[in-house]
Amino acid sequence: MNIKRKLLFAGTTSSGSSALFDYFRCFKKTCALVSELPQVWRKDLYLKWRRESFNNSDYYKKLLNQQIHKEAEKRFGDKLTGSVLLLNNVVTCLTLPGIELLDNIKVFCILRDPRSTWLRRRQLCLKHGRNIQVTQFIQEYLDQRRTFDNHLKNLKKNKDCIKIIHFEDFLLDEKIKLEAVKWAGFNIKNYPTQPKYAPLPKEKSILWHHYYENQNEIQLIKKMLPEYCHEKV
Repeated sequence: MNIKRKLLFAGTTSSGSSALFDYFRCFKKTCALVSELPQVWRKDLYLKWRRESFNNSDYYKKLLNQQIHKEAEKRFGDKLTGSVLLLNNVVTCLTLPGIELLDNIKVFCILRDPRSTWLRRRQLCLKHGRNIQVTQFIQEYLDQRRTFDNHLKNLKKNKDCIKIIHFEDFLLDEKIKLEAVKWAGFNIKNYPTQPKYAPLPKEKSILWHHYYENQNEIQLIKKMLPEYCHEKV
């Protein structure tokens, strides 16, 4: 698979990683692998590797890369040559040790304010007929952020391939967006004026919590998770 490089978008639950994936897939000479391949990695290989205390890395590296290449070849064929292969949460912030198994890779780790994360999480749960309480979400969010911090601290390789970006900053700060685009190896001048995958308006994403009817829940999140609430929103 003669690609230029891989670019991975890794998030926590409902952190905006797929939105950034969609933003970057609008650049030319990209092949965007939409599938997160959950049956390959997070529900299979990652669990087995973790049970082995993240030993036997060469074996799991071979299996993971074989599956990624197989899926990419099936989806894109000759279009892969010279392109950037975009990966959408194949490895996430919660399975971050997996980036040690990937070569020729750059990784965006996307984090998000818990207040708008809650509303997106709640929306998805309602869509699938599941019930979730805000207190449950607060604990899950805290657990996920701590898991990410622990994984990041313990990475043995590829740590310099990671760029942590806050979803709010990407949407609000043009300088940060331009830095991210340049770091990923793209030129903003080549971005289409009418992208096929445009981010949702700020009022329906990072500012959503200001318009939510149950402000008691928003205030509770701010009280319990103040260090994760973005100061600009």
